[in-house]
Amino acid sequence: MLVPVPNRGASTLFKLISMTALRFIVIAATVVVTILFFVSYDNKRSNNNNITSSKSLSLPSFTTALPSVRSNKIRRTQQNNDILQGYNCIGERMNHDQKMYANTFLCASSSPSSGYIFGMNSNGDLLWSNLETGETKVFYKNTASSNPNTMYFLLTVHGKFRIYDATNGTILWGKKPKSIYRNTIANHTCLSMYPCPYLHQHAGGVCVINWWDVQANVWMQKNINRVYEF
Repeated sequence: MLVPVPNRGASTLFKLISMTALRFIVIAATVVVTILFFVSYDNKRSNNNNITSSKSLSLPSFTTALPSVRSNKIRRTQQNNDILQGYNCIGERMNHDQKMYANTFLCASSSPSSGYIFGMNSNGDLLWSNLETGETKVFYKNTASSNPNTMYFLLTVHGKFRIYDATNGTILWGKKPKSIYRNTIANHTCLSMYPCPYLHQHAGGVCVINWWDVQANVWMQKNINRVYEF
């Protein structure tokens, strides 16, 4: 009787093929896991970048070409100890041809103990003041005994400072920009709410006039003391 002899060559070949297939499966699985890991990581990083970008878009941005766009509000919420309490503040900016009556001010502040104002006091004087130090600069003193209740200050479309008597339209006082700026100021779209020229009292203390230089075709922003030679 013949006894079958195992085919050792075939068995070895089968084992070799099985081990090779197993190695291939392990390598393939490792590659798939690695790819999934990097895809997941990249998606998370992309989501984080999108969140960061959306947050960045919600913050006010500054450019070197144009002044920043801000709303006509005091930058800091007024507290009970706010040095600006008691002042009739209309914001940090005012348009040209906007009437500013007595006891009305542009106000800006960066802390409860600091504050700057530009406007007309109850006497009808046009002034700027550092409320923390008490420093005050008077541009126009109502020495003519005009009724403060009928007076108002106005920045004209060509950048002139004027104070009027509202009862008869009389110009009580006026100040032109210095000659090098006089013919460069005209009505121009600058900010959506504030076409140039307009005034801006900064929280750092400086009150500036903003205008579009129609000759140089560039946005200008300068201290009123320099523009009007106060």
